[in-house]
Amino acid sequence: MRRSVSNRGIIVASVAFAAVVVLLVGGGLLQVTANDAPQYGVEGTPLPITPPSGSDSSTGANIVPVAPSATRSPWLGPGPMVTNKVLHWASTSYVFQSSGQDPANGELVIGEYWVSVLGEGDIVRYHERFALADGTFLQETIYANGLTTTILSPAFRTNLSGDCVAEGVSATPPSGIVPPFAANPATLARLGFVPSGGLTRDVPVTPVLPAVQPLERYAVGNSVQGWERRETVGAGNTMFRRLEIDTVGRVVAAEGRLIDATGSVVEETRQVFGTLEIYDPSSIPDSVFTISDEAQEACDA
Repeated sequence: MRRSVSNRGIIVASVAFAAVVVLLVGGGLLQVTANDAPQYGVEGTPLPITPPSGSDSSTGANIVPVAPSATRSPWLGPGPMVTNKVLHWASTSYVFQSSGQDPANGELVIGEYWVSVLGEGDIVRYHERFALADGTFLQETIYANGLTTTILSPAFRTNLSGDCVAEGVSATPPSGIVPPFAANPATLARLGFVPSGGLTRDVPVTPVLPAVQPLERYAVGNSVQGWERRETVGAGNTMFRRLEIDTVGRVVAAEGRLIDATGSVVEETRQVFGTLEIYDPSSIPDSVFTISDEAQEACDA
């Protein structure tokens, strides 16, 4: 029997550490070919899989990890400097592509993240898991000491020749990965964003770690400002972006849509971030960075 998503911890996954937010990184929506394994970035957006022209998307062969993006969009600003701490947050994500092959295409995905950072902000460990909104397990990943271990749900196993576990050497994840903070209002206005309303999405609840109190909490405040931008791209297509930003500058919600000349949605992505918690590493039990029983059971499914 599945438990409610809101009543349990969900810790999230990626075959390779693809630290990419589809909406927020780069100038447009990210395209990922069918030769890429299902990717879930630490910031919580599953990357849709789109078969290239003439490809056979049914084979799921030739897994090629998506490399982390080296730059962020100009509408993002620096977040708080966090060193020698453990970060914890939850997110909801939605990605739709009209020709998408990802089993989670058009589905709401729930994520929870634990990330341990050292003095220079370098990530030394992380543990992530994704599930659908109804609690269906998707993926879980642990990274430590240069080794990444991922457990996949049955829906994704065709991409790994039926194996439920993928292990491999992984480069050190990029530093500074926390839920995004926005550039200042003057920069947003200069980039073509205009103020528009407030919070329009339900904020996910970051699960409580029993008997442990965080050092800091970046919760969603009472005042959230929306910013929107529309631009024409390609042959009459429209790119719409929206950011919803709280009083400390944290991006609480973000969305983007690519609409063709007929008004049809070609691609759409949404992401909402829950409370960001910052912990003393000495207060975190080892179980936080251990593969869950649920993921182990998924291998027997």
